[in-house]
Amino acid sequence: MFGQQPQYGGYAQQGYGYQPQPQQPAQLSSLDSLLAGNSAKAFFDKYSQPGDTVTGVIEKIETTQVNDFQTKQPAYWNDGRPKEQIHIIIQTQLRDPSIEDDDGRRSLWVKGWGLQLKAFRDACKQSGVKVPKPGDTITERYVGLGQQGNAPQPPKVFEFHIEPANSVNTLVNGSQAPQQPMQPQNQPAYAAQQYPPQTAQQPPQPQGVQLQQPQVDVMKVNQLKAAGNPPQEIARLLGVSVEAVTAITDKMQPQNHGGSEQQPETGEF
Repeated sequence: MFGQQPQYGGYAQQGYGYQPQPQQPAQLSSLDSLLAGNSAKAFFDKYSQPGDTVTGVIEKIETTQVNDFQTKQPAYWNDGRPKEQIHIIIQTQLRDPSIEDDDGRRSLWVKGWGLQLKAFRDACKQSGVKVPKPGDTITERYVGLGQQGNAPQPPKVFEFHIEPANSVNTLVNGSQAPQQPMQPQNQPAYAAQQYPPQTAQQPPQPQGVQLQQPQVDVMKVNQLKAAGNPPQEIARLLGVSVEAVTAITDKMQPQNHGGSEQQPETGEF
């Protein structure tokens, strides 16, 4: 005769309205993460030009979900999987006058698919690391736009170079490697001692080798500079002149870029 009241938890509903499900507690940041800061100004943005490069020491690296460019909501693939990206915070020597108390920290955003992820994986393989970690030095360079293909927008192409933190000694000792071949060059001097006129001609040979030292590895100079080393220290570590180092570092001028996050282009693969 009478319709049954809907049952909730074994008891009849007493006319209280809709009971919303309790929300799960939000995931809180760790104290270290909170004190270190979870955000930094993005180095690359829509105003970036081909050739723009940044080098810095990794402070934080994590995987985050991409936000849709139009709705600003978390983005998903058609099969329901979240679109992911790699977020890297690095410490650089850059200082933007337009930013108050700029500490030089910058964000790098690497899409978790397509050309950007492939370039990042290739850099990891070349450096011999499985996953970059805080303390490693990373360099990223904007190459330009790739072929558009079926995507609504052409993809942005980047190059990466990773220097593991435990290879700093290797980087420094590597500058001494050219001195080792000098030993075989000194060996003929012992045989040449039987001929006094020739012994006086042997010392200029090491000098000729030293003249080739100013051919500095630009990438190594930028990495050591990003780690906070002055030109004099860089020159000492790499075994080159201070002038050769400053000639490279003077070309690296701080670049002012706006925006706080590098957003993905919708539909890129």
